[in-house]
Amino acid sequence: MQTSENPTPPASRRWVVIFLMSLVWLLLSCGLAMWLYFHHEKTQAREEPSRYVTRINGRNVADDVSKLAKVVGERNPGSADAAKAMERAVAFIEGSLGQSNPGHPLKRDPGPQTEAGAWPILSARLAGKDPHLPAIWVVAAYDSRRGSPGVEFNATGVASLIAVAGAISGESFPRDVVFAFVPHGADPKSPVAETTGLLGKLMRAGSGAETVLCVDAMGTGGDLWVSSRDAQCRAYRKLEGIGHVVGAEVLCFHDDFDVVSVLFESGFSAARVGTREPAVPDEGDDVLPAPATLAASSGHLAELVRRLAAKDG
Repeated sequence: MQTSENPTPPASRRWVVIFLMSLVWLLLSCGLAMWLYFHHEKTQAREEPSRYVTRINGRNVADDVSKLAKVVGERNPGSADAAKAMERAVAFIEGSLGQSNPGHPLKRDPGPQTEAGAWPILSARLAGKDPHLPAIWVVAAYDSRRGSPGVEFNATGVASLIAVAGAISGESFPRDVVFAFVPHGADPKSPVAETTGLLGKLMRAGSGAETVLCVDAMGTGGDLWVSSRDAQCRAYRKLEGIGHVVGAEVLCFHDDFDVVSVLFESGFSAARVGTREPAVPDEGDDVLPAPATLAASSGHLAELVRRLAAKDG
């Protein structure tokens, strides 16, 4: 005797189809909802907080230089007092760029440990329109040589970065612009190479670095002196009317352990930006520069950053 399977009634088949379609729709809806959520979170993370534009004012920049050099004082791991001054320098930078001033949220990343303590790498990011383009990094060390209040090296560099960050805070660029303040760079006896290595890791962790400007000695003249071991450094092509190229063999890289050299050896297109030659070993570095000079050099640095942050920068 032959047996035959009972066919599924048409109504039952319809309910199965409806159930499967509903399940597929539910899965697609959940997937779309999750994508929209994470996309919103990512977009929101890049949204700029409210910032205040501050014009570059020579008196204000000169006042910042005076506070760092004369009030905060010598800043390095060489003595207990100089190590405490490093903490004051960190607080000064955070206060100058924080919510009560231009409004740049500052990120803290660990710096290298020394016998006298450890101080952070501080960074503030001005988000560009295209997160996939490599960023422009503008870097200044906030320490000073031992036995020196560090006026030119590097209170002027820090004060100039603070001024530039405030001046361009309301502007929009294709690329991100990152302002970074590192604990070791001016004092050659500090762990400059280790600090710069940590900075390089931070650069690679994001969208990368298209050009790195390492800033010091901004108080001698208005025009920028720019030098790099990278013969193709894009900063060279952006100096019309604001500065000129100075040969690397003349201007910097005395011992190959400065920030620019270490970054170059690590594969970054890095340039030193200043207004004079590097410090000599016995330089006192205690003379405050003229406010008009600081206004001119800081204004030219802001323009260089603008030109580099353009998409074709």
